[in-house]
Amino acid sequence: MIPLSLHSEAFSRTGNIAAEGFRKLLGRPALGLVQTVIREAMQNSLDAAADGTGPSVLLRVRQLSEVQTDVLRVNVLTALPAEGATAIALEEARSATDLRVFEICDFGALLHKSREGFIS
Repeated sequence: MIPLSLHSEAFSRTGNIAAEGFRKLLGRPALGLVQTVIREAMQNSLDAAADGTGPSVLLRVRQLSEVQTDVLRVNVLTALPAEGATAIALEEARSATDLRVFEICDFGALLHKSREGFIS
């Protein structure tokens, strides 16, 4: 497996926002952070669904095995942001021995062709 690379989006003159800024933008919504993530993921799945059908969605929390944790450490979390709360949280995840993950999977979404390949 080829290790993933970190490609952080540069801040542009036309505007974008860091994760910490996005939390401030949300203010104090009635929904919690996990509920907001689920709502946004569901909306993305619905937007990408084939006309006349809805996607199937799987939400689950599970404990990674030792082998899965090693794959995550060696192939996914190889490069971390230079600083900030996200870097700290990812470093803690990378060094954990009993890592639990929250997965959101959708099935039945359309694939759209981009210059780089297929994206959902």
